[in-house]
Amino acid sequence: MRTLKQFQHEMWLQNCDERAAWSLPVLTEEEYTEHNADFLQNEYFTLVLERFIEGEETQHLYSSEK
Repeated sequence: MRTLKQFQHEMWLQNCDERAAWSLPVLTEEEYTEHNADFLQNEYFTLVLERFIEGEETQHLYSSEK
């Protein structure tokens, strides 16, 4: 299971591609995570919950990495 930080990084990379495709300015990773903090946390914890329900390993959920 990815950590929240890894998930946010992957989502930022996707956002960079999307913004570039629409000729929009690309945000820094810090700007993206600050502006989308609630969305990213909700998406991540929904993913974690879905995997938990499916019985996948969740040990990384409690990782000390931020």
